[in-house]
Amino acid sequence: MRKTWMLAALAGSVLVLLQGVSRAQAQTRGLGVRAGWYTGNDFAAGLKKTHLEGIELGVDIPIAKQTSSIAEVTLSPSIVLGGITRHGADTDGNIYRVMLNTRRSYSQNMFYGAGIGYSGTQARASQFSNDSGFATSLFVGYEFGTGVGVGAKPFFQITYHDGTSNKVRGFSFNVGARF
Repeated sequence: MRKTWMLAALAGSVLVLLQGVSRAQAQTRGLGVRAGWYTGNDFAAGLKKTHLEGIELGVDIPIAKQTSSIAEVTLSPSIVLGGITRHGADTDGNIYRVMLNTRRSYSQNMFYGAGIGYSGTQARASQFSNDSGFATSLFVGYEFGTGVGVGAKPFFQITYHDGTSNKVRGFSFNVGARF
């Protein structure tokens, strides 16, 4: 089931990406910056089950603007700093992602999208084995209509991340601004 979902997400994202790249001369939106909280799926680390959770930081670098026939395309690297904010059931390690995201509006303020890319983990203090590989994501969000400060438009976004390992699967809850 998950392989079918990942293949469908890959095919859809590649199709939209190819359309977007062919029209990349279109004017793009500004840079987006985001920060939030990530909570991941459980995975085995030795004899115990654990998960990664923590602060997520990311940027959305525009490549192509949304038009009536194509989605906005962004290059979106991010990092999850797992385990640095508290001690407890989570483990210490980072998740690095580089995603190519497609984003479409479905109302004046609501948006949705999908992404394909690469994700990898880095354990701190050898708490688990590192993994890396193909990754996908699905997200929805709300962009507030009024700009603040230097023309920044704030937004809220919820993302589901999938990948080759449970270590990189989970949900992100982000707030950010597009300039």
